[in-house]
Amino acid sequence: GPGGSNVAMTSADSSNVGIGTTGPSEKLHVQGAVGTTNGTAALPTHTFYSDNDTGMYRAAVNTLAFSTAGAERLRILASGQVIVGGTSSGYSGTDLQVGNTSDSQNGLNILTSTTGYGYILFGDSLANASSYVGQIAYKHGDDYMMFQTAGSERLRISSAGAIKFNAYGAGTLVTDASGNITA
Repeated sequence: GPGGSNVAMTSADSSNVGIGTTGPSEKLHVQGAVGTTNGTAALPTHTFYSDNDTGMYRAAVNTLAFSTAGAERLRILASGQVIVGGTSSGYSGTDLQVGNTSDSQNGLNILTSTTGYGYILFGDSLANASSYVGQIAYKHGDDYMMFQTAGSERLRISSAGAIKFNAYGAGTLVTDASGNITA
């Protein structure tokens, strides 16, 4: 205040504005916490010029949400769980939930090149191969799907629908596209 050492707001010669600081180094420099209102999906608190229904807001206590076109699209709960396309969490043991029970269809789309691999990986360590000991993979170049457990391929479905699987170390059994055993 006047005659005191507390600075409320400063305007520097460089057109920088400071709140809580006497030396603003940016166009707006705030020293300390900034509080805002909660906002809603239709009117998020943190938004963009000429796009007022797209942005970020506080959906509930310790819950951050993002909206586009006035509808909530993503929510981050206090636990760290991310919900895409819904507002209520299902099983709390997951970190990612896609969709909601009122939708007729939902899914994940994993895109790669025409010769690439798409993966869902399961691991029990961050150390190299331990981070993907289980996996579901799709190889676009040969158009097959593969399932792996304990670091080894256990089942493959070819582009023709033939199934090859390893019966837990007891050899392999191969079927043709009609399901007939061939080997």
